[in-house]
Amino acid sequence: MQTEQPITEAIVIHPYLYQKFMKQVKNFHNLMALYIFYIYNAQLQKTNQILATDEFVHKGLGWGLEKIKKIHQKSKKRFNQKGNLPAKL
Repeated sequence: MQTEQPITEAIVIHPYLYQKFMKQVKNFHNLMALYIFYIYNAQLQKTNQILATDEFVHKGLGWGLEKIKKIHQKSKKRFNQKGNLPAKL
């Protein structure tokens, strides 16, 4: 069995993005958790493109699929118009 290499890069969230999350989304903590989950897995995959299906997120975070889809829909309406977040969010 191959052991996982630890991630040596810090996951950094710029204060501007953090403030945007807080101002625009009612329950921003769910969006933050999803964003960090995607960034973490992108680092594990050693890529800047996130490869994570809703089912993968469901297993990784223990959330229901409806909750994940709801967060995706809300974030697309508020953030992706300007390209501020990964397309998956």
